[in-house]
Formats: sequence, C-alpha cells, structure tokens
Amino acid sequence: MARGLQIAWVAGVAACGTLLGHAVAYALEGRSLADGHHGYFRPMLEVVLASALLRCLLIVRRAITSQALGRMHALPPFPRLWFIVASLQIVGFVMIELLESNAPDALGCGVEVLMALLVAVTITLFCRVVERCAQTMLYAYAQRLQSSGASPRRLPLQVDAARSLAVCAGVHRFKRPPPLIG
Repeated sequence: MARGLQIAWVAGVAACGTLLGHAVAYALEGRSLADGHHGYFRPMLEVVLASALLRCLLIVRRAITSQALGRMHALPPFPRLWFIVASLQIVGFVMIELLESNAPDALGCGVEVLMALLVAVTITLFCRVVERCAQTMLYAYAQRLQSSGASPRRLPLQVDAARSLAVCAGVHRFKRPPPLIG
C-alpha cells in the first residue's frame, strides 16, 4: 500500500510538472495557450495540483502515525528518480502535443527534462523534511513518555455532556434556538 501510494504520488507530481513544462515550453516559443486546443489546461492543472497536495498530506499523515514512523519507504536514488520523472513527463508532453494535433519538438522535451530535474529535487527535499520532522516528533514523544514514567497506552474516548444527553434523550427532542432579530 505504501509503495503504491508513493508511486501514485510521484506520477501525480510528474503530471503537474508535465503541465507546467508544457506552459513554459509554449512561453519560450512565443506561443499562446489561449487557442482552442488548451481549454483543458487550467482545470487539469488545478486537479493535478490538488491531487499532488492531497498525496503530500497523505505522506505526512502516514509519516507521523505510530504505525509507520520507523517504516517510511525510501525514494529511489536521485538519478533514477530524475530518469523516472523525466520519462513520465516526456511521454506526457508528447501525448499532449499529439492530442492537440501539434508535432512535439526538441525544445519542449528539453524543457520537460529540466522541469523533471526541478520535480525530482522537490520530491527529494520534501521527503527528507517529512522524515526528519517525523523522527523529531518520535524522539520528543519518547523523551516525554520516558520522563513521565507512564507506559504507552490509549486513553478512553472522553464523551462530553452534550453528546451523552443527545444519545440519552434523542436528537429529535432538541429544537433550534429562535432566530436573532436585530
């Protein structure tokens, strides 16, 4: 599961890099994205960016949960990661250009390789920061637990008075307060 999540995250970030590289290649060539072939660009970029951010949050959550603190999967070595991301981005760029009825060019592929370098550096730095933060949190938690002399255990869920009253009396008996006029 964790390996699949990591592969999906790298693919999502590579897709984001592909779209950004596509825009940069067009800007360097002096072409505009305002033609009819690029109506998909803005919504697709928002979806891909949102999915990449969601995957980042899932990686952070997984890194700080107690089940996964010691088992964060390592990324491939940097040159291999760069090659994987560059391959994904070039294939994505060529597919986008062919779907737009344009011929892929060398400048666009070169821009995708540079964007892949930027993406690989970003992924590597992000995973290092998450890993260091998770290790720091684990160390601080272990120190606090050791100094208190307590054993690690789960505390029972505290039920507040309003929730217990709602459970006992039933939700249908509660009325909405009158609206404030004024």
